Amino acid sequence: MRILSRLRRYSKLSKAAEHQNGMTDIPICMTGCIISPKCRSSTTSILRDFIMADMTTCGKPTAKDLYIMDTYYRRLHIAFRKSLVSTSGTLDDLFRGAIVTAEKIYKNWYLSELNGQWCDLIKDYICDGFALDGISYQKDFYKSNIKPIASDSRVFVIISDALRYEVAMELNEKLLRETNGTAKLTAMQSVFPSVTKFGMAALLPHDELTVNDDMKILCDGLPTESTENRDKILKRCSPKKLCHNI
Repeated sequence: MRILSRLRRYSKLSKAAEHQNGMTDIPICMTGCIISPKCRSSTTSILRDFIMADMTTCGKPTAKDLYIMDTYYRRLHIAFRKSLVSTSGTLDDLFRGAIVTAEKIYKNWYLSELNGQWCDLIKDYICDGFALDGISYQKDFYKSNIKPIASDSRVFVIISDALRYEVAMELNEKLLRETNGTAKLTAMQSVFPSVTKFGMAALLPHDELTVNDDMKILCDGLPTESTENRDKILKRCSPKKLCHNI
């Protein structure tokens, strides 16, 4: 309660600063972000549902609601960086206090609770391959998403390493709002362990993924650790296919 009271104080001061200085892009107080009563209640409810989840449902909260907390956290830091340019003195100190408080809430409460419940859910399933029903597998990406349409249309696959789900959600909304095209966001189950080199190999066309004694990933026996090697694997399907690193 002490934290919430402090943040409500930051909220009033921040709004006053907006009114006085025209800083309309600095909603630094968390009352309007991740710990507003509505969001705090919603997130607590989601975490409670996550605690009660089983392996058939534990993937759904992130895609439906949990990403919102990460969005507010990212926007908070963007706004805070802007405030460092636009504010000074006492107001700057108050913003710094708000960010410290928000960090404690996000890391010590939200992430800590979520990670603990996640570990409890998967500990009995990890040895059996850890597969969730009802969510597509990353290893089937090419077979399910690319192969059916690649024969009669041009397909571009853009891979951005470690792009957070909440950023993808915002990008999806922006595309729908600002373009004449269509956009759809779906989640997939990562291969395990969810390390970049495993995930990139899983996206390639293959029948079998293996790991050699040097912990290098092989796609149907072929190495996958460079753009050149991944290009060769793509060209097995068609010489017109291309893998390019930007």
